[in-house]
Amino acid sequence: GDENSASVFELVDEEPRPFPDADFQTNFRSTLGMLIDGQNRLWIIDPATIDGSRDSALFAFDVDGGELLREYRFEQDWDFAQDIQVTADGRYLISADTGLFGFIPAKLLVLDIESVEYRVLLKGHPSVGTENWGIRGPDGEKTSVFFGLIDWQAGVDGITISPDQKWLYYGSINHSQLYRLPLNLLTDPAVSEEDIEAAVKAVGVKPLSDGLSIDIEGNVYITDIENGGIARMSPDGTLETLVKDSRVRWADGISFGPDSWVYFTDSAISAYLSQTGDPPDPAVHGQHGPYGIYRFRNDLPGFPGR
Repeated sequence: GDENSASVFELVDEEPRPFPDADFQTNFRSTLGMLIDGQNRLWIIDPATIDGSRDSALFAFDVDGGELLREYRFEQDWDFAQDIQVTADGRYLISADTGLFGFIPAKLLVLDIESVEYRVLLKGHPSVGTENWGIRGPDGEKTSVFFGLIDWQAGVDGITISPDQKWLYYGSINHSQLYRLPLNLLTDPAVSEEDIEAAVKAVGVKPLSDGLSIDIEGNVYITDIENGGIARMSPDGTLETLVKDSRVRWADGISFGPDSWVYFTDSAISAYLSQTGDPPDPAVHGQHGPYGIYRFRNDLPGFPGR
């Protein structure tokens, strides 16, 4: 493996190293979701591509040693699986599948990690779909594809599980509402799809968003694509802005770290989005770098910087 072509890294002594090693990098093509669960496993989802040339892949690694613990390949249903969450007991993995411009419906995927059986839920449901909202980045540029003919639209992407394991929160990129569902309904195969759909609840109005995270008090942290920052929604639906910065081009994934630090990535998707929605050419992608990782203190006002 060539370290220069690596796409998944571990920061060791302030130096990025290919994870789990340089040779494994050929297994990654479009890694979109990453999560460390309560069992100290790093999960990575690498979804299928538009041209259908490969299956979606899901990997689990031991965080400390880098050992590959589990590997799954999905020939169908896991079309554009993005964000992932794992229940506290380590039994179930939930993924958000954004769909594609309405041609492929968005949905939630719930995988039993042990039996490798999964359910497709809320497929085509309004809560995982899109509203007719075009996205404009902090620079004011409209995000469109097919040479301006179609607004870039993406369904459910960000998902997060409340610390008490009662709720799964989720939201679509092109949607104004944050939703939640009782987690125990999603992980019980005896519960019908109709009952799950009936349990969907809108929590509050959110910005056009990508990633979600949650704190111990149940406040949901939402990456704000159009304003270059982070918003926070309380369990009663109250929304406030925590971070807004002109340097952030597309606030993407978000995660809590130690000592009240919150980390989020700037993927700058709108800067290099291909007109057909395919992964960008590496040369084009390189032209629009660097791509930042930012952090801020959750207990302090303002934005300390990169």
